[in-house]
Amino acid sequence: MVYAADLRTIIPLDKFNYPRTLKKYFICFPISNTDYDTSILRVIKECSDRTTTWISDELIDAYKGLISLGHLHSVEVYQKIKLIGGLYGVAF
Repeated sequence: MVYAADLRTIIPLDKFNYPRTLKKYFICFPISNTDYDTSILRVIKECSDRTTTWISDELIDAYKGLISLGHLHSVEVYQKIKLIGGLYGVAF
C-alpha cells in the first residue's frame, strides 16, 4: 500500500526568516511552553481528529517506524500543560 498526501510545503529552517509582524507578535504574546519530539504521536492523532483526513491508522503505524528510526519530528505548543498546537514532519 502506498501512502501519499497532497503536495506539502517544505520549510528550510536553517535559513528561515521571521517576518517583522511575527516577531512583534511573539513579543506581545510570548509562547508559554514549546517542546520538540516529546509528543509526536499525540500531535499526529490530534491532527487526524477531524471528519475527513488522510491520516489513517495504517499511516500512523508507518509513522511509528519513522519515529523509531529518528526520521519523524514534531513541535508542540502548550498553554500551561494543555497541548494547543503542533506540527510534524519527516526529515530526510
